[in-house]
Amino acid sequence: MAASHPLSFGPFVLDTEGAELRRDNAKVNVRPKCFDVLVYLANHPGRVISKEELLEKVWPDVVVNDATLNRTVTELRAALGDDAGKPLYIETISRRGYKFIGQIKGAAAAAHPAFDFILVHGDREFELHDGESLIGRGDDVAIPIYASAISRHHARIVVNGKTVTVEDLGSRNGTYVNAKRIREIVELHTGDEIRVGSDCLVLWSRTSETSSLQSSN
Repeated sequence: MAASHPLSFGPFVLDTEGAELRRDNAKVNVRPKCFDVLVYLANHPGRVISKEELLEKVWPDVVVNDATLNRTVTELRAALGDDAGKPLYIETISRRGYKFIGQIKGAAAAAHPAFDFILVHGDREFELHDGESLIGRGDDVAIPIYASAISRHHARIVVNGKTVTVEDLGSRNGTYVNAKRIREIVELHTGDEIRVGSDCLVLWSRTSETSSLQSSN
């Protein structure tokens, strides 16, 4: 779980190697599990982390429940001076988990880029972070497309490092990759076209040097 560089956000420095959280150079005392939760969230900025994933990563050898995690996050917010109603750092995503929304600064930001892949939908761009992003017209999706042909949870995009996959979620009208309907999990590559209903999205990478966003539309 440790990072090679301290993470800076707001007035805080999260030093994983020194196992310290500092605010304006003064140490902030937090319990080890609070620290571990913050490290995991801050190392995945902008990504919704499910409660199940946090429990698995932070308490790998201990059986704990959601209440333990909820108390830990509440304690962590108190240490950060964060407000669950108007969060600056840790946002609760209803029925899904938590997301770190603080702005990682300086060298730490360069060492921990928030995302590499983008889905382009017309003149809209959706950042794809490590983990899953749902496409659909539900209130809890990362990539909302509001059209009658789109199911509430239509398809799932999963980013794991440099690998991106897509899976149809039993949608009424199906999910297509490069005009072929998919029946199982399919690996995507830069420039691939995903069609859900009558809407098309194109996968792009910030590090790709093959062409421009405009030429992929």
